Amino acid sequence: FRIALLGLAEGRYAVSVRARDSRRLYGYGKKEIIVDFGPPPMPRVSSPADGVVVSDGFDEEKEVAGAQASFAGFAEPKSVVHIAAGGKEFTGSAGADGAFLIPGVTFRNHGANAVLVFAEDAAGNRSEKRSFTYIYNNPPRIVFLAPRDGEGLNHAAEISWDIRDPDGDAVQNVALNY
Repeated sequence: FRIALLGLAEGRYAVSVRARDSRRLYGYGKKEIIVDFGPPPMPRVSSPADGVVVSDGFDEEKEVAGAQASFAGFAEPKSVVHIAAGGKEFTGSAGADGAFLIPGVTFRNHGANAVLVFAEDAAGNRSEKRSFTYIYNNPPRIVFLAPRDGEGLNHAAEISWDIRDPDGDAVQNVALNY
């Protein structure tokens, strides 16, 4: 069975159907439908900020490769927010107040990572896509070689250290303060 509902205005409608069989038994069905003609506004991402550097120290799930971050912001209430990053899609729902939180968005590529964000409402309308860039990079690691932990210095002091960048970036501007 089908029926076309024409001329409906935007909004929520409760549709109910009742049917009776030859034994005089009744079946009931209810369905809420949403009529929505336009796309939702683009979601606003409040965290992490566009252009921020994401490092392994920022990582929320250290057992998973790359760096994982939670995305928070606001979208049309009860819409589904989609985040595309690194060839994968992550989704979450906006609450009745429009707030959303999507954990586990993964950055695996060293350097700039493009992220696309959009919302989809209950009627299947999609907002425009908003593009963000996040930098996945780790700071240089410094290991002191001498003096060893717990050792003191005599009149002639020598301090040595090793600096390595885990991402292979060139180390520049080394400064020593004492």
